[in-house]
Amino acid sequence: MSQDDCVAGDPGGGVGAWRDRSLHELIAHIVATHHAGLRAALHELQAAAAPPARPGLAGDARWRRTGARLLQQFRTETENHLRKEEAVLFPLIEQLERSAHAGQPAPRHPFGTLGTLITVMEQDHELTRRQLQQLAALLHEPLGVDDEIRQATRRVLADIEQDMVLHTQLEDDVLFPRTVGLESS
Repeated sequence: MSQDDCVAGDPGGGVGAWRDRSLHELIAHIVATHHAGLRAALHELQAAAAPPARPGLAGDARWRRTGARLLQQFRTETENHLRKEEAVLFPLIEQLERSAHAGQPAPRHPFGTLGTLITVMEQDHELTRRQLQQLAALLHEPLGVDDEIRQATRRVLADIEQDMVLHTQLEDDVLFPRTVGLESS
């Protein structure tokens, strides 16, 4: 996915074009484009990385043990992160934006500021980067996985990594700073 695809339908193009759009529009874009695409890619990754069992191949067993564990961790952590954003953080950001437009003070939360939640999401983004690196490194090891499976898995991982760069850039460089600024104003 190119940076232009990242902002499909936005005449300005590029991540910077989202700096002047509403937080609601940005969130809708992130969910529809990046979250939906990531969920589909996670399913594709799981399918691409699942080699048929070949009894007697020690490398095959190692891939199943190590690769399957890392893939499952990555998928679980990523799906949990998306749920936290969609069910908790994004609705709170949209509530903050509505309050600001109505001239009302920022809503108060028992956990403190939205910056607290944003810090957790940014830590999740860093975890995702590390997990992608671990998976990519694992695919360079001799694990008894045939080249077709290895290449398919690498391709899907590369697509996920490319989209994650854009996805996290929109959140870390645009959505989150704008939210913190709006909440503190």
